[in-house]
Amino acid sequence: MASSFRNGSPSLKQHVFDGAKWGSLAGLVLLGWSVASQVSAAGGHLDGASFFSKEVAAYLLYMGVPLICGGTGAGSVHGAMYFYLNRWLTTANQSGQRTR
Repeated sequence: MASSFRNGSPSLKQHVFDGAKWGSLAGLVLLGWSVASQVSAAGGHLDGASFFSKEVAAYLLYMGVPLICGGTGAGSVHGAMYFYLNRWLTTANQSGQRTR
């Protein structure tokens, strides 16, 4: 990503897609952590449930979709913000050299 700024060919679409990719991955990890803690918890609604049961499918649907969509949206905004921040920083230092 940083090399595209040096070459002069950065893309907002590329940064938004990259942010969405990592945001959805973070949502998926959070969902996995949530399912693991619910299955392990004694007395929870997923206590001792099989992975292919209706309870787990409903939990994945009602908890997974918002988590992954929220992570994707937050990652997209994060990617867009860093695109503009990096563009501003690279234009502020046109020489591309470090200053001391």
